[in-house]
Amino acid sequence: MINGSESFELKDGSSNVIDKTSSGTDSQINVEGSLDTFTKDKRYERIDVNAYNWKMYSGDYASATPGVISSDNQTDSSLPVELSSWNATSTKGYVTLTWTTESEIENQGFILERRLAGETSLQELSSFADNPQLLGQGSTTARNTYTYTDKAVTTGQTYTYQLSDVDYSGKLTKHTAISVTVKAFAEDLKPGSMVLHSAYPNPFNPSTIISFTMAGETHNDASVQVYDINGRFVKSLFSGATEPGDYTVKWNGSTVASGVYFIRLASGNDVQIQRVTLLR
Repeated sequence: MINGSESFELKDGSSNVIDKTSSGTDSQINVEGSLDTFTKDKRYERIDVNAYNWKMYSGDYASATPGVISSDNQTDSSLPVELSSWNATSTKGYVTLTWTTESEIENQGFILERRLAGETSLQELSSFADNPQLLGQGSTTARNTYTYTDKAVTTGQTYTYQLSDVDYSGKLTKHTAISVTVKAFAEDLKPGSMVLHSAYPNPFNPSTIISFTMAGETHNDASVQVYDINGRFVKSLFSGATEPGDYTVKWNGSTVASGVYFIRLASGNDVQIQRVTLLR
């Protein structure tokens, strides 16, 4: 810890105190025990794990993150959290966020932010400060998996999520943002109903994914077709009977011209249409 004094104190394996002033720089000290206190405005790198050898460097490292030191011995290049997975999935009409850490260093916890498609700024969704579910594990080399369910979402809308972690000094580290489109849950729909979800990506080049949900009963004559802006038939993507559940089809538009097209989902007298744009 930083104690604000002009000296630091070391103890060897026999609890003998070794006192060194801070006047020296780059002085290496061999220690059999552990560092009790650190000199103000100094940084200490453990350079030999087995022998507990430490090296002191000049400079103000109060805001540095613990971890691997870069080759210049000045910059801490590691992250407080080693993230191995970070996923967002649409589940039963909600969005389930999961992430796994392989290790954590002085991790207070996580902050989740969310942005609806079309919005320009992220809004805080939940934080470790008021949600115990997002508390970190401090310092650990064990693998940990976290889960959060966002229920305040709208079917068919696309959301972008940002995950950040905060270390003991308050330093915030952001991880890659991810997006997901919310699918309807078949059990939540009225019997015989269906939902055509937003194609993704849209605009697209040359392929887009079209997903739809059929609910309540078997649909014997469901179809998904593509039409151009003049109403001319372009391609059939799906035709046949469907059981209640979620379905996905892919349209590759590499053989048609750029422009606006319409995706038509139909079953009996129920028809839903969505506009998509192919850009090259």
